[in-house]
Amino acid sequence: MRRFLPYIGPLIGLTGISLGLYFHAVSVQERQPLFYIGPRATIVDGSVAVPSQLQVLYRGRPLGATNVVAVVIYFWNDGRMPIRTADVLEPISIQLDRSCEILESRLLKVSREVTRFEKKEVSETAKYALPISFDILEKGDGAAIQIIYARKSDALVSLTGTIVGAGTPRMLSKEVQSGGETRRNKFRGGLIAGGSSIGMGVLTIVLSLFRLRRLDRNPNIASISERRGFMFGIIGGAIVYILLGLYIAHDAYQTYSPGVPLSIWSSS
Repeated sequence: MRRFLPYIGPLIGLTGISLGLYFHAVSVQERQPLFYIGPRATIVDGSVAVPSQLQVLYRGRPLGATNVVAVVIYFWNDGRMPIRTADVLEPISIQLDRSCEILESRLLKVSREVTRFEKKEVSETAKYALPISFDILEKGDGAAIQIIYARKSDALVSLTGTIVGAGTPRMLSKEVQSGGETRRNKFRGGLIAGGSSIGMGVLTIVLSLFRLRRLDRNPNIASISERRGFMFGIIGGAIVYILLGLYIAHDAYQTYSPGVPLSIWSSS
């Protein structure tokens, strides 16, 4: 065991420092409004040479050979700091290309009723934009909104508006998943802290097994109850270290790779 003692102190120090850095990074509060565009479903394809047998009427008038497309947009707060109505400096709205016309919209799923998430009416002067509002969005709160629109099937979909400390909502992409210094620091710190905690737990178990072997070879050193107490105490603490490390590493991965929350995911 004496051969391992010089390594215990530095490992404990590294574990403490990495845990401190990780929990400091986690304590940083920020708002992170994200949105994701789901697959599009073409209801009427105006580019087909043979006229469709399906006729779509909008407010009593036929749309003719115009593309009619349905798309689901997911919007949520991925940050730890809540977004309140007072934090919205410029109203948030879902916007398509200006040549498009939103025919219908509906909320498919809302994370919690307490958010008071609502969709507003489309303006006659801006038929390409759907305003949305809410009272509060905590981490993971948001909604899935379905929009049925006419004309361009590949219309650009974006969210506009300004939120305090976050700016304009960003689309979930590889850039968002890997971008941001705070996000990268949390990821690195989480991996270091988790790895150090797991390593400390494994080393503690190995050293405790060596110690137990010595106690077994010298029954006069400690009684059976003392040996059992030593085993359950030390190994139990080591298991706690390992579980803590796994939790921190998993949390860091989730922070680094955000995704649409299950609370608003819709299969429609």
